Amino acid sequence: MHRKSTVRRLIFLAPLLALLALPGSAVKPNPKAVPQEGEALWSAERLPKLLAKYHEALPGKIRALEFVIYSHRAQMQVQDPAKPENVDQYDYSGKISAPIPVRLHGSGNLEDNLFGLDEVAFDRIPALVAEAMEKMTIEGGQVTHIIVKRDLPFSQDMRIYVYLNGTRKSGRLKADGKGHVLEVRAD
Repeated sequence: MHRKSTVRRLIFLAPLLALLALPGSAVKPNPKAVPQEGEALWSAERLPKLLAKYHEALPGKIRALEFVIYSHRAQMQVQDPAKPENVDQYDYSGKISAPIPVRLHGSGNLEDNLFGLDEVAFDRIPALVAEAMEKMTIEGGQVTHIIVKRDLPFSQDMRIYVYLNGTRKSGRLKADGKGHVLEVRAD
């Protein structure tokens, strides 16, 4: 019984699959839906503007817990200067959001996890993205996001992580805060 229903499905799908195999019949990607070169927030053109938006919205010295950059949005978790025991998240999607309270977990010391934005070579991120794409030849590989944070619990050192995802594998480039590559790994 199960075998017959599978055969019926295949017979039904065969003409549809044949149509897709015809030249020119494949679905073409929408060029507006696929980020073009230079459009991503981590590009050399847009990253300084993104950082300037955060500095404008959060005057004074920013002490961050984590900064995640996606192609078209970002989120930065920042210590509240008025209440140093608190962290708020500020999302960016064209503009900086109002503060979103962050629930902190774990027994670590918040102060040990924080970093100043001046501790990170943000200008190296576009080159790290290019290097990740070059060194990890992942089928269909695209950069999904970048994370900047301390390497705790392993060390106090700053880390920049560039993550790729593909059709069959994913990968990660790990660099120090100055943008020197420490590890490139595809899984």
